[in-house]
Amino acid sequence: MKTQTNSRTRTVFLVFILLVAAFLRFWKLGSIPNGLTPDEAALGYNAYSILKTGKDEYGQRLPLVFKSFGDYKPGLYIYLSTVPVFLLGLSDFSVRVVSALAGVVAVFLLFKIVGEFLNKKDIVRLGSLFQMLCAASIALSPWHIHFSRGAWEANLSLTLTLAAILFFLRSLKTFGYFFYFLLSLILTILTYHGAKLSSVIVFVILVLVFFNDFIGVLRKNIFRLLVYLVFSFVILLPVFLNLFEEGWGRLAVFSVFSYPRPPELLSLFLGEGNESKMSLTYLLFHSEGLNFLRGILGRWFNHLSFQFLFFAGDWSNPRHVPPNHGVLPLFDLITLPLGFFLAVKDLRSKLIRFFVTWLILAPLPAALSRDSVSAVRSLNMVASFAVIPSLGASYFINFVLGIKKVFPRILVSSLVVVLFLGSFLYFLDAYYIHVPVHNAKYWEYGLREAVKAVLPIKDSYRKVIFQQSYVQPYIYFLFYGKYDPASYQQKASLTRYLGPDVGLVDRLDNIEFTYLSWPIVVEENVLVVGTSDVIVSYSENDYKLIKNIIDPDGNVSYRILESRRR
Repeated sequence: MKTQTNSRTRTVFLVFILLVAAFLRFWKLGSIPNGLTPDEAALGYNAYSILKTGKDEYGQRLPLVFKSFGDYKPGLYIYLSTVPVFLLGLSDFSVRVVSALAGVVAVFLLFKIVGEFLNKKDIVRLGSLFQMLCAASIALSPWHIHFSRGAWEANLSLTLTLAAILFFLRSLKTFGYFFYFLLSLILTILTYHGAKLSSVIVFVILVLVFFNDFIGVLRKNIFRLLVYLVFSFVILLPVFLNLFEEGWGRLAVFSVFSYPRPPELLSLFLGEGNESKMSLTYLLFHSEGLNFLRGILGRWFNHLSFQFLFFAGDWSNPRHVPPNHGVLPLFDLITLPLGFFLAVKDLRSKLIRFFVTWLILAPLPAALSRDSVSAVRSLNMVASFAVIPSLGASYFINFVLGIKKVFPRILVSSLVVVLFLGSFLYFLDAYYIHVPVHNAKYWEYGLREAVKAVLPIKDSYRKVIFQQSYVQPYIYFLFYGKYDPASYQQKASLTRYLGPDVGLVDRLDNIEFTYLSWPIVVEENVLVVGTSDVIVSYSENDYKLIKNIIDPDGNVSYRILESRRR
């Protein structure tokens, strides 16, 4: 792996790949995915509320953590979104800009991180080709593109984590960068709940891989380190107090430890062997701790399975992946095994030790959650899955270039190009063509359209009855109606809770959000809005059809009906 390129070539390539990354993340950003999740709407409206009043939707002034639906979102994404919302207005596009921009910056940061490693003597042999391939790999990654095109706090957190890694590497030469390293890690915690664990994982790996270098630098800068740590403690203490005081419900809902086996199931299982909870065999083979360990290991291995990586993606939540596609490009079926083989052969390299260890530990936040697999909680894996296949790709490119005979070299090169283009075009088709149709329902398509249809006419009716659901229809009325934040703050409240982390809003002016038990009898001059699977049919004597909301696949998603005079 000795292919080298000069500095100008690397710069030109970096600019080119950043432009490609920007195009893939910003093109039709407001319409693909063609729906807005309730979390996206909440992030956008709270940014709008901060801009207008300096308070969140519940009237809290400049909070670190936003109450939202009761799930308590760390606030950095919201504060950053105030800029595009101010410049572009409140829209699907503006609420996603921060994530898309973070996705482009991540490409630049990974390029720089690999460059820092390339300055080390034990890595320089890989060559700058490897550095460029790493940047290209994450720029074209289906996993990274997908999460850059929605308002995902996890994606911003990943970019901040990459910034932290870069600052740590530079702090080994100039200790002043250690302050920015700590600051970046703090910002990840202010961005995403899962960063409380994932950032600790990154910190521990960096210290272990660079232990001797790190200790040597600390000995020379012990006073500055203490100052930085005090600063970090002062910043983090209120954050953690806030998160654990108000956001405990989120952890309770998603933690795997909140879901022990039902007592009756355990009793039935123990009865099969005439065992009791006091027996030695229970402690050795059937204890709850072993059950949790089995579940965690199963979830961990799920994230390294080919089903997740290449063929099915996040089967627990189809919103997290294009249809019939994994989180990685199919071309990596070639480069990933080769990259792993080369990595195992070269574990003395600090670059390889860091990214391989990060890959092993990055799924831990997802493995500790209730879902069998989660592409969003394991998103940090995407960095290692850019670096390791690039090892294989750079080796293969050098091998092809080393073929002396022209015809075999052209033949092999052409085959590789065809396979790569085929893999990439398959993803482009899955994402930009099929996500807007096949995955429309996962992005709540129809709810936005129903809300936009109701907004201009709602005041013409005495009352609007809108179907209540877990997707929080009220936030769409706030978002698309650009509801005055100062007015809403006076009435904001969650009246009922579906669990420890999600509440409901039952009323907004003349709109009642309620679970529909169809058919319902209502008085005259009332608008009724519900999904087609609830309002399957209706009597024209009782209701007049105002509008059917048609999904991209041609099916009716919502019906808007006007009650007739009795």
